[in-house]
Amino acid sequence: METKIIKFATRKDIRKRMTEDDARSFLTSVRKRHNTQEEIDAEIRKIYDSSLDVLSDEDKRGVLLFGELSGFPFGVISPKS
Repeated sequence: METKIIKFATRKDIRKRMTEDDARSFLTSVRKRHNTQEEIDAEIRKIYDSSLDVLSDEDKRGVLLFGELSGFPFGVISPKS
């Protein structure tokens, strides 16, 4: 279940919904089997050091956490969009 939750999260989603400490704790708990702590820390830096414009552009291109691609041509869009 955790993998499905994180699979479609974007960097912008995390930035808008979590504090940096909460994001670090969350990503460590869900991704520790797949990523090293250094990779998780680097992802946290990308999330919180990037401008919202950059993160919005990634959303449009379908870039998820850790640089994975969503497979959706315009990113993850809510049904009401």
